[in-house]
Amino acid sequence: KGEGVAFEPKLGVLWLRRAARAGSAKAQFEMAMALAKGKGIARDREQANVWFLKAMRRNPLAPHPGVPASATGVREYLDQVRHGSEVGIPEACLRYGMELLRGDRVEDRPGNREQGRDLLNAAADSGVRSARAVISVARETGTPLSVAAQGPFLYARAKACLFGSSRNFTRAVFLLE
Repeated sequence: KGEGVAFEPKLGVLWLRRAARAGSAKAQFEMAMALAKGKGIARDREQANVWFLKAMRRNPLAPHPGVPASATGVREYLDQVRHGSEVGIPEACLRYGMELLRGDRVEDRPGNREQGRDLLNAAADSGVRSARAVISVARETGTPLSVAAQGPFLYARAKACLFGSSRNFTRAVFLLE
């Protein structure tokens, strides 16, 4: 916890980066947060997003659709994506925005859907392709974002595009990425 150790943020980031490169999901998440906040290292949201994605891929506790919020690890995941979205990490904005729109693993509060929509738009504006896809599907079909954010809806839409005209094939592949 840092007792008996001098406060040296740059040295701390050096060790954090080593742990992150060695595959520690917690270190990868903390590296993302350090980069997003500019704590001990120059602020770099693009690199923060890269480290955040690595942490999510390596995190064995990341939930799957339909896993209840009380399940082990889901709270940790939700805390990570919430904290990541608060500092503007694009992929975290997408993930937490989708959680808020779906509403099945977060506490139901007034403004969740609006915050989810805002986060999804922020992710899309930052170039996150899957956020753009969800927004595009919602607009094309006239479907509320809270419904378009559901995996089964996106899958059904992609499948319809795949088996529709060849023009829609590219759109379907984009949605499935």
